[in-house]
Amino acid sequence: GRLALLKDGKLAGWLSQDEALGVSFLRNKVNQTVISFPCKASDPKLASSVQIKGSKTRIVPVKKGDSFRFRADIKAQGALLETNCGVDLEKPEIIRQMESQVRAQAIELIRRGFQATQKLQTDVVGFADAIHRRDPRAWHRLEKNWPAEYARVGLDIRFDFTIKRMGLSNKSFKKVFEQRED
Repeated sequence: GRLALLKDGKLAGWLSQDEALGVSFLRNKVNQTVISFPCKASDPKLASSVQIKGSKTRIVPVKKGDSFRFRADIKAQGALLETNCGVDLEKPEIIRQMESQVRAQAIELIRRGFQATQKLQTDVVGFADAIHRRDPRAWHRLEKNWPAEYARVGLDIRFDFTIKRMGLSNKSFKKVFEQRED
């Protein structure tokens, strides 16, 4: 499905499911979701997936001269649902590598969602509110031309993800089958 974006009571445009998930992370509205990621960039057929169970987002406006950038600090945790990568899940470095892959995938989703809202000049996340709370005088100057300003603001994303559970098995099926064949 897609998500409709409204601006001044009228349809401004549509977000894809991935873009909507990215915007949901920014709005601190993700309670539970599943993210899939490839084992290797060279072979996207082999993949793993994690279930994110809760995330917390903090948006911080950072003033640079007369303009603003935003920093999104996001913390999330979840469980590894499945993997067909053929890796040893008992090794901490493998888990850290998977966490890094989830982090990269989530940052890409968030970036795409943010860019889609910028293209539509629709601040559904509430960046304007963050500026108003931080610096009311600066907001007063930006307010008249906010949609155009919003289309130009930058976003730095910090996504901290931790795998807390492995599901039912510590070894992938591929690894178990390889051991049985030996």
